[in-house]
Amino acid sequence: MKIATESLSALRTVHAFDALAQEEKKFSEKVTKVLTLGRKEAIASGIFFGSTGWSGNVTVLGLLGYGPWYSMSYEGLV
Repeated sequence: MKIATESLSALRTVHAFDALAQEEKKFSEKVTKVLTLGRKEAIASGIFFGSTGWSGNVTVLGLLGYGPWYSMSYEGLV
């Protein structure tokens, strides 16, 4: 953020040296890089939280399905 602010505040210098196209290209490359990293992080986060939620649900369903049979077969209850 600091670099972007400094680049924008030095706009008169950029215009004086006719470097507007170069600055636009650098800015565009940085924005594209940040967008790509954000997309990768979102995909990884979605896979992680989706898989942990799925495994938790399967565990609960397994316990709910097997629990009554296990408790009925316990020697102290029969």
